[in-house]
Amino acid sequence: LQFDFESNHSSSHLVAVTGETGHGKSLLISKVIDLVTGGKASSTMIQNSASGASASVEVHLKLCNQDHVAMVAKSLVASGIDPKSVFQTDDVSLPAELSLKRALMLSSKSANKRLKSACFLNGEQVTLKVLRAVGAPLLPVVNAPVAANALGRQESRLAMIDAGVSPSLLFSVNRLSAAYRSRRVQRQRLEGEIASRTLPVSMTVQEDKDVELLAHWIEELDAFETRILDLTSVLGSRIADDKSDLGQLLDALCSAQWTDSDDSKAGFSS
Repeated sequence: LQFDFESNHSSSHLVAVTGETGHGKSLLISKVIDLVTGGKASSTMIQNSASGASASVEVHLKLCNQDHVAMVAKSLVASGIDPKSVFQTDDVSLPAELSLKRALMLSSKSANKRLKSACFLNGEQVTLKVLRAVGAPLLPVVNAPVAANALGRQESRLAMIDAGVSPSLLFSVNRLSAAYRSRRVQRQRLEGEIASRTLPVSMTVQEDKDVELLAHWIEELDAFETRILDLTSVLGSRIADDKSDLGQLLDALCSAQWTDSDDSKAGFSS
């Protein structure tokens, strides 16, 4: 079975795999991609169950992006393979040809017909680990049902957005989010304190100016009380020996109860 995505019969390079729902169209494509990117294989993939039977899958790619070529070269070097042995040149020009192939065979030396794999990159035999390291980033497979289910969750959508922004911007957003949560807690605490205050019936706290006005009058009363106490203290020291009418009047003034902690009496208590 061969799919040619660059067929000359169609100027749009469109290849369609058609069939009834549930007949394995998506499974066919995804399994091929899975095998050439190091996925798990089983003996049931070989139609002929006789010993020595084999099957293979191969994908030919044209790498038109220099970043993709560099990624492949980096993966090969990390695996101890010279990229020149795969691309057959030191200076890879675009588009670069890359063939990923995996052959499966049933061992004839084992009674349980053990499955073996042989992996190739541009005809150069490599290990399954190397095939996975090179192929998986180039051929990502999206499971549509799983993706649809993930996109239905808010945290998944936010994770996709986060993946597309710079780390510095993400750090700034997280810092601002933490600051907002902190300010919201402070606001809730202040609103609770305001709600717990006992205010005159004629005064409401629907607006900030009402609270500011109340604070202003409390400060004025505190200042008036302080001035009265200072006055009685000064007068008390001057009229101790004054027996005149003025002295008696001042004495009565000093002995008056200007402040009282009892809320049932009139006074100047804050």
